[in-house]
Parts: sequence; C-alpha cells; structure tokens
Amino acid sequence: MNRKKMFKLCVFFITLFYTWTGHYSEHAISKDLEAIKNAGPIAIVFKGDSRYNTFVQGKFERLFATRLIEFPIGSLSNKEILNEIKGYGLNINYLVVVNLNEDIDFQQTAARTGGKQGLWTARVSGQVEFYDVSNGDIGAIKTIQITKQYDDRGSTAGNALRDIAEKGLGDIYYYEKTPEQKILYSISDQVKGSMGVMVEEMIKSDIIPQLHDTHSDHRMDIDPQKSLFENSINYLAKEVIKGMKDNKKITVAVTEFNWTDGSRQDLESYIAEEITTRLTNLGNLTVIERSQLNRAIEELKFNLSDLVDPDHAKKFGKFTGADTILGGTITDMGHKYKINCRLIDSENGTVYSAVSGSIYHEERLEGLVNPQRDGSVKK
Repeated sequence: MNRKKMFKLCVFFITLFYTWTGHYSEHAISKDLEAIKNAGPIAIVFKGDSRYNTFVQGKFERLFATRLIEFPIGSLSNKEILNEIKGYGLNINYLVVVNLNEDIDFQQTAARTGGKQGLWTARVSGQVEFYDVSNGDIGAIKTIQITKQYDDRGSTAGNALRDIAEKGLGDIYYYEKTPEQKILYSISDQVKGSMGVMVEEMIKSDIIPQLHDTHSDHRMDIDPQKSLFENSINYLAKEVIKGMKDNKKITVAVTEFNWTDGSRQDLESYIAEEITTRLTNLGNLTVIERSQLNRAIEELKFNLSDLVDPDHAKKFGKFTGADTILGGTITDMGHKYKINCRLIDSENGTVYSAVSGSIYHEERLEGLVNPQRDGSVKK
C-alpha cells in the first residue's frame, strides 16, 4: 500500500474514532441501584476546580435521573462535609465528592504558520467517591488516572490527525477555530470518554451495596429544581410556618436579621425579603407589609432591635395587628452563614419558637456581603 492510500486510511479510521469518542452508550442501571435512583436529590462537592467537574455531575445526573445539588464546601474534610449535610435539615441521603487535578503538557518540536506542532499530553488524576449520608459509609470509590496524547510531530498518524483538526471534521470540532483549540478539544473529548466509562463502572460495580431510603420525619424534602439557597430559605420558612400554626398564630411581621458581630450588610435585608415572600406564598398567613412595618416603627419611635423587649413587642403588635414578630441573627461560620430565627409572641414578648438553618457561601451572595465586616455600616 502506497503512502497516499495509507494516509487516507488513517484519516478515515481516526475520523471515525473521534466522531464517536466521548459518545459512549448509557447502560441501564442495575436493579440494585433503584433505591438510589428513586431516593431523590444527591449532594455533590467539588474539591478542585477542574474543567471536568460539570461533566462528572452531568454523568451522575443522567445515571440517577435526578439533579445533584452542589454544596460549596470543598475546603472541608470528607468527614466534615458528611456532618454538614447530615445536620443541614434537608433530606439528602447520598453524597458525591469529586477531587480532580489536571494539567496539559506540550513539547514543541516545530513551528508552523498559525500555530505549533509537537506532542500534546493531558493528564487527569484524582478520585470520585460516593457516600451514604445516613451512616457515613462510603458506598463506592473510583480512582481516576487518565493520560491522553495528541501526536502532532509529522508522523503519518500525526499528519492524519492534523488534517482532521484543520479541516474541522466531526461534531467535536465544530465550535473550535484554531488548530490548537481543536487539538485541546479533541483531547478533552477523549478524557470525557474515559472518565464517563470509569464513572459508569463505579456506579455499577459490586462494591455499591443495596442502599435504602432513609428519609427522616424531621428533615424537609429538597426540591431538585431549585438552588441550594432557595431550598435553604424554603426550609426556614416552612419551619417558621409550622411553629406559628402549632401555636395558632396567623399574622407575622418579619424584621431584618442582625449580624452577631454587629456589622451591617445587605444580606440581612435580602434574607428577610426572601422569607417574607415564602411565608406569603406557602403559609396561608397574613404577612405585614414592609411599608406598614416601617410606619409603625416611625410612629412608635423605636428601632427594630427594640422589638425583643416585651413592652415594645406589645405596642408593636397592637399597632400592626401582628400576633408574631419574626427576627433573628446571622453568624459567619467561615464556609456558611448560620441563621437563627426567633418567633416572638407580641402579646407577652416571649419567644415561643426558634428555627435554625444554614446558607452556604455562594456566588449570588457575594455582592450582598462586605468582606471587610468590622462593625461599620456598609458604604
């Protein structure tokens, strides 16, 4: 066979290979995993900032037919992560911890118009672990060790790969522009293919035991279609509603929350507004409008913080018609904000119910908290 025919044959087979790389089949989950599949949302924590984190999450979601809720607490140990999720108050029974590291190495052998040529090497290593939150047992662990290379140094196979990359053949190159981008995308697609197979092997292996649904009456079912923050606020609101109904209360005034370190931020107002909205929508309660609350404070000539005083609480309740005053505190715990809510009876100024929960540091909250919290008013 002459070199021209060999070259064309290489192009054909490599094109076929890369067209299908990464598009592995989704096998059926074994019957032993039905308990997991039907157990509701699963928590996921990333311990590294790998480009493949989203891919691994999507793979688990497809296999389990449920959404994985990300907890931004990757700086904690696995034991601490399990304790956080177990004590969080939301009904999450399983946890995936992803710890991946990656690097790209390029050994240049020549320069050419519009780019470089040489040996490209991508390495991904780490672990993916699956835990049963109820007892802290590890159900499965998969060590990830993947090395993929793209040989661009002038060999027959290397030239064939270059020909595919530069012509943009196959869907995997559709969005790429330069040869270097196409090469990196090609390698990335190969890594995903290998990693997808590893995750499937991990989930379908014999080391995962039959895990049972461990829903607890005192924990709230999590909505997989909502963010972690939304589920956290929903949990607090539902616990407040339960406390009010148990004590036959129907009208509530929601005040702003106070930071335990004495600072002033935007987050406390945001949390109060979010809880107010949910009490209105979920609780079939009468919620005092913010404008009416502010007018009461102005006319009665005292601050919201004064409502913890029994005499002030009685005056406020009589003025607004609220039988309950909802207030509380926010404490920065480092990786999360601890929220403590207090339900105050406006007739006697006593706390008749208390609710606590957590809100984890998320990007959406960054603009609401001044990182220099020194007790001064945020500018």
